[in-house]
Amino acid sequence: MSDDISSPKRPLLITIFAILELLGAIACIAFGILALVGGTAVSMSGTEDAALLAAASTVGAAILLIIGIILLILSIGMFKGWRVVWYLEVIFGILGILLYAASLILAFTFGSLILLIIIVALVYYMFRPNVKAFFKI
Repeated sequence: MSDDISSPKRPLLITIFAILELLGAIACIAFGILALVGGTAVSMSGTEDAALLAAASTVGAAILLIIGIILLILSIGMFKGWRVVWYLEVIFGILGILLYAASLILAFTFGSLILLIIIVALVYYMFRPNVKAFFKI
């Protein structure tokens, strides 16, 4: 029995979105590590302000590392067609739409508009029949 018959082929845009998510994961993890190293270096100066800056840097690094790990798991799941990733992408996509719509209302930026368009396209695409079939939805 061939694998092509039992599981649908991964759609091209899912591959592209997964690669972009993987690049985001790599960037978050890299910047998280840099923030952690930078915070450690700053804390060695011994001043009170340096300790506060180092603590803030450590918190920021932890947040970046957590986001990077989540993005890494999501990108792997998109490549492999994990059902739970479909649901998570839709949930995070809807949250992203709300966030960037609010951002546009509060202070219009071209970057927020572009990200909003990309996220809307992703959420729309996740409901296409071939995508839902790939994720076994």
